[in-house]
Amino acid sequence: MDDAPPPTDHVLRPHHVDLLIILVFAFKEPDCKDIPPAFLLHLYRTLLNEISEVSRPQSHNDLMKTVCSGPGADSEKSQRVITAIQAAHSDLTSADQITNFFGNLPSLFVEKTEDMRRSIFGYFSRRCFVSFLKLSFSGVVKLQKDYQSWCHDDASAGYDPIVKDQLSNSDLLIFKTQADKKSWAKPDAYEAWEKGYATGDENVATENLRRFFEQHFHENNDSGVRQHALLNLVRMHYLRNEVTAARKDQPLSAAFVKIDQAIGLYDHWLDGQGKPLIDEEHWAQHAVQSVVWNTIGCNKLASIEESIVLAFTQSGTEDHNRITMFLNRAYRRARQGSYSEALAMLLEPDVWRGLTINDYTTWAQEIWHILVLRATRRGQDRLFREFLLPRRPPGDYNPRIYLHDAVCVSPDKVRDPLYEVIQMRRCDQATSAIDQLLKALWHSEFLTRFSDYRTGIILLADVSIEFHLPKRSQRILEEIMPQIINGSDLEQRAFGCFTLARSIIAASASAKATGLQEALPYLKIAEDDYRALEINTSLMHVQYLLSVVYHNLGMSQERDTAAQRHLMTLELQRKQEAAVVEDDMQRVLEVVELVGAHLAGRY
Repeated sequence: MDDAPPPTDHVLRPHHVDLLIILVFAFKEPDCKDIPPAFLLHLYRTLLNEISEVSRPQSHNDLMKTVCSGPGADSEKSQRVITAIQAAHSDLTSADQITNFFGNLPSLFVEKTEDMRRSIFGYFSRRCFVSFLKLSFSGVVKLQKDYQSWCHDDASAGYDPIVKDQLSNSDLLIFKTQADKKSWAKPDAYEAWEKGYATGDENVATENLRRFFEQHFHENNDSGVRQHALLNLVRMHYLRNEVTAARKDQPLSAAFVKIDQAIGLYDHWLDGQGKPLIDEEHWAQHAVQSVVWNTIGCNKLASIEESIVLAFTQSGTEDHNRITMFLNRAYRRARQGSYSEALAMLLEPDVWRGLTINDYTTWAQEIWHILVLRATRRGQDRLFREFLLPRRPPGDYNPRIYLHDAVCVSPDKVRDPLYEVIQMRRCDQATSAIDQLLKALWHSEFLTRFSDYRTGIILLADVSIEFHLPKRSQRILEEIMPQIINGSDLEQRAFGCFTLARSIIAASASAKATGLQEALPYLKIAEDDYRALEINTSLMHVQYLLSVVYHNLGMSQERDTAAQRHLMTLELQRKQEAAVVEDDMQRVLEVVELVGAHLAGRY
């Protein structure tokens, strides 16, 4: 190829001199023919390992120890060769001596025709000889000094990086090839990236990944591989469940474009390669689409994509797409208040039977999240702290999802401001968080995260009531209510209906009875939703306002009934708050442990 890089440039290093010394004494010295075969084979293997450079070069002392430790090394003839190899570095103490040494290297290789067998040792010797010929006198002196320092345990001598420009190495080389004029891509930066990724050092990983893909790969203006740096970063964040960092402010609508492109490329690759369709890869696109639809806030479309994956994938297998769909569907049902149904779905043997250990961890964590969701909604803080939190499986966990006053562990420019507004609202200081709320609304609309956007609109309407703008609050909610009232998110609908009812009551001061009658249906919806979700604190707020509305409408019987429901909810909340452990919760976690032991026994 015209744009292919030249052969990897070769720089003489101190360990190359040691290898050449071993080659000389193994092939050309008078005693080489008398070397015992076992020891000679050991020398060949040592040379092959070092010349192939499949690992870092050994130091001078380590290389000498390796040479001396071979079979047959104790024989007299082997000892003569070993002694000569160990003493050879002391004969290379000047530029003239090392020049004479390299001048004798051509005896190690001869010109051969294409039909003759070639040796890697010959290639190596010729390459070192050519690299030495290119050195200037200054380069020869530097090589000799670096070699002596390296032999005396200075591991860095002679291994400094070579910067290829006219100022840095013009005095070291007399002759320059194309490879000596430009720095071509090297794997060292990618090695540092993998090390940083494995150790969790994101700064080191990111910087070295950028350095690697910005190297000179060919002569074209665009390397064509720089985008792989971003793809590797996205993959790293995705595998760590750092979804927000992986998106990096990209609108979710862009995800569908990429999905379409991926599908097209995959189909083209299948047609070109003539390979059979792999079910897991084929249905993965529907799994990804369900995740995107769910993040956007279109739960019904997400459910359709989940159903496609679950219908056409086999149960009891290690298919990651299938377990992901079950986890997402179960958690969504739990958010709708169907906690028992969600847990029963995940505890079905067909769901967990074929799990890998990694997927089991995710499965166990999702069950724990459902239990925490129910406990925190009920206000069971003691049960959460003393029973659930100590039993948290390893994995991603953001406490702010359940406890809005918790410390932020994974910054989110949309949800974190919303959590702050909710927390300030509980302290009756929501008006002081209006800037954060407006920023969250802007980002959620730009990123097409419509579920978060709807929550932000409801909070904005709630703050508007605090600013004595009930009519504006009512107008805002009436515009967004068609998206909320269908019940795809019960908690959002309950909050929206409760806020709308309050804004209607506050806006109808001149026609009080009419406003109260208009607010009643929304309060009933909010009460039913909060009861289904078991959010006792919010349920009591709704029931209290409902009893007040009935009282002002002169509906005494309905008022008393609502007040009685309020007292029953209060009693239930006190009972649940006092619980330290619940039997059904304990049995669920015991099943999770047994499943883990069963799956671990397969390996």
